[in-house]
Amino acid sequence: MPPVNLGWVTLGWQRAATRHRGVIRPRLFDRPRASRMRALLAAADLTALALAILLAHLLRFWPEWFVRKWQVLLSNPGFVLWAALAGLALLAAGELYEAHILLRRRETLVRLLLAVTAWTLALALGNYLHPPWTYGRGILALTAGLWAVQLIAVRLMVARRLRSRRRRKALVVGAPQAVAHACRELGARDDAPWRPIDGASIAPRALRAEVERQDAWLVVLAAGDEQTLAADLGALHFSGVPVVVASELWAWLDERLPLASLSPSLFLHQPGFSAFYSARLGRLTRIADILLASLLAVATAPLLLAAVLAVRLAGGGPALYRQTRVGQFGRSFVMLKLRTMTPDAEKTGPAFAADDDPRTTRVGRVLRRFRIDELPQLWNVLRG
Repeated sequence: MPPVNLGWVTLGWQRAATRHRGVIRPRLFDRPRASRMRALLAAADLTALALAILLAHLLRFWPEWFVRKWQVLLSNPGFVLWAALAGLALLAAGELYEAHILLRRRETLVRLLLAVTAWTLALALGNYLHPPWTYGRGILALTAGLWAVQLIAVRLMVARRLRSRRRRKALVVGAPQAVAHACRELGARDDAPWRPIDGASIAPRALRAEVERQDAWLVVLAAGDEQTLAADLGALHFSGVPVVVASELWAWLDERLPLASLSPSLFLHQPGFSAFYSARLGRLTRIADILLASLLAVATAPLLLAAVLAVRLAGGGPALYRQTRVGQFGRSFVMLKLRTMTPDAEKTGPAFAADDDPRTTRVGRVLRRFRIDELPQLWNVLRG
């Protein structure tokens, strides 16, 4: 059982300690909020799209046909809605709303170009399936180019802001080896809003004084003698200083579970795994799953077809990889992904993929890097 159970207090909701006349007072956690950043980026993307459409019409049709063509566009609100939703969905699928991706300039550029290309194909497909949406090839290419330039500019500004922000101190405690590893990892993360302080040598009773002395806004518990630290960490946590285990820190930064750092008992203390989990919320989540998966499936269909063709041409064999996995309540299902390894990759039995795995094909490396191999899993989402 984890010694510091955050329970319903997750890292996204926590409050940090601020000091006023010697008293610790809670305040909203001072960090770039991922949800707020995504909302602002999405609003900027939609504004940039509207501006790109307007500029494309001005450049293409001014002055003779501009008013007529603009009226035709406004008389087709379905096309405008399709363009906006497909754009946001593809940018989200390309992880272009994630801070750790935006800090990698070259990768951001490639992902943006792929997303805008897929968006162009999605709009062309929409025009083909619904002829009244008369948006010609020339104006579409011009719109895509103008939008891509604005998307790149916005993300470069966001990345610059993320790099220049002040990093608060995080006191890392626990076993010396684990603390050193956590400090090394956290210090190397440009997207982390904290600067690690090694606290392996601090006695449990001196934790509060060290937090005050270092002006730390967060205490991270690496592996170690948790039972010895539990009482003092609990007192710190309930006094307003956020205390998190290292696995939750990595989960928050990467937005995925670090499987190597998790213990089975940790799941017993998470709200989503509770026996009292809301059935109503589950139904709403299912509706959202179906709507978003359907939209993504349509928007990424051209990209998926191109990827299937690339897999077939690259190495032969089936384009899809099937494997039985265990889902909720122990139910088995067949996971579908695009094949990224050679057909005989598991001739000696299943094995986890490693970095620079020789079994991975050239096409497979590209598909994995940009998560394109995961697109067939939309079918599993629709199946529930």
